[in-house]
Amino acid sequence: MRRFARVETGAERCELCGAAIGERHDHLYEPAAGRLACACIACGGRFEGGGGRLVRVVTQARPIAVELDDDEWSALAVPVALAFFLRSASGVVNAYFPGPAGTTSSPLDDGVWLALSDLHAELPALAPDGQAVLVSRLAGASGAWVVSIDLCYQLAGMLRTRWRGISGGEEARAAVAAFFREVSA
Repeated sequence: MRRFARVETGAERCELCGAAIGERHDHLYEPAAGRLACACIACGGRFEGGGGRLVRVVTQARPIAVELDDDEWSALAVPVALAFFLRSASGVVNAYFPGPAGTTSSPLDDGVWLALSDLHAELPALAPDGQAVLVSRLAGASGAWVVSIDLCYQLAGMLRTRWRGISGGEEARAAVAAFFREVSA
């Protein structure tokens, strides 16, 4: 009841206890729902180590030496040059492509991820714990990274708010380039 009686100040709130949180805060991932929640440091700390319904996300990004050729990219059936790949709680690896309307999800055909993993030893098996593989084939920002799911959501939100026109516009391209410079550092 306290949460509903509070006067909203426009500040972002912990999705567990309702406390105001700043720009720096924890994230919790719910693998069964594929949902990311913002949490205060106290609530986020309760989910250290995972194993439950919610998993505390530790923000991380590391580049991997994987360069998918045109045939491999076609096998993934990704219609754009930017996608992240995440295993769902049911075990299916899905491709997600961020854009102006949010993130579009597409399950991969059985065996495609396994076949790519056999060809590229750096590709992780992916557990349904909020770890994703982010692949960019964009000019000036190409590469592959193993990242935490919060970075994927950050990229998707950034694209959604900055996208202009049919091709995204200069502001979106500059923001994507800055994002990839940051995760590569």
